[in-house]
Amino acid sequence: MNEIKISKNILMLRKKKGITQEELAKALNVSNQAISKWETEVCQPDILILPLIAKYFNVSIDYLFYGEDMVYEEIYDKIYDKVIAFNQMSKKAYKEVQKIMENAHKGLGRWNKKMEINCPNIISCENGIAVQYNKEYGIILLRELFASFDIDTFNIAHKIFNVLSDKNNSLVLLAIMSMDDISDNELKEKVNINNNELNVSLNKLIDDNIIIKKESKHKVLGNTYSIKEQEYICLCTIYSAIYILQVGLRDGICCNLGYADFPISIN
Repeated sequence: MNEIKISKNILMLRKKKGITQEELAKALNVSNQAISKWETEVCQPDILILPLIAKYFNVSIDYLFYGEDMVYEEIYDKIYDKVIAFNQMSKKAYKEVQKIMENAHKGLGRWNKKMEINCPNIISCENGIAVQYNKEYGIILLRELFASFDIDTFNIAHKIFNVLSDKNNSLVLLAIMSMDDISDNELKEKVNINNNELNVSLNKLIDDNIIIKKESKHKVLGNTYSIKEQEYICLCTIYSAIYILQVGLRDGICCNLGYADFPISIN
């Protein structure tokens, strides 16, 4: 726990602002003696007046206590405790994270007074990119990520985009993503392509080591298919990002901060 230095911080802020104890007392509607007692550590301000002091000096309450804008460790601990209070497989846990993402997005776009969290928003600057749409989805990335891809990242992206360029492959992958260990018959019901085209796509995806074919324990189901873990995560990210942007492009994107570039190098 950081040391509480509220008396020293009030004194420092007052001197930095260049005002007297009397002027501060008048602004806060307290006595001159109260200010003197705060600064000499005789007593500390009442908790109800702390927001007024913070607002007057344009700092956070954390800053009044610790001389720092944020006590990051404590914030992280509070977020962690709040999320793990829910069952990790529950919708409530995910909804709580969505709220955190929403507030983070509002913080990143704080200078744009017209920003509404209910409409598509892309915040882009030299430090990163953030996407938020309709309180349901959020992505925040440091822009330098795109400048530091290694050859393994490039190779898996190339492999996935290569198979996604074929419409039938995309249909098959989306169908498999929609159901764990999808069977032959379930797959045929979900994709509107003939058996020959389906088999061509399945063989391509198996050969490229993207999906896994298994013989079901239940003979009536025949074969079942699943996507390899790393590829599955990549595909989920790609499709969800495209969906967010597609909805945003259709409804109109609010871009708040403009664009900047990083050099790209593949190591």
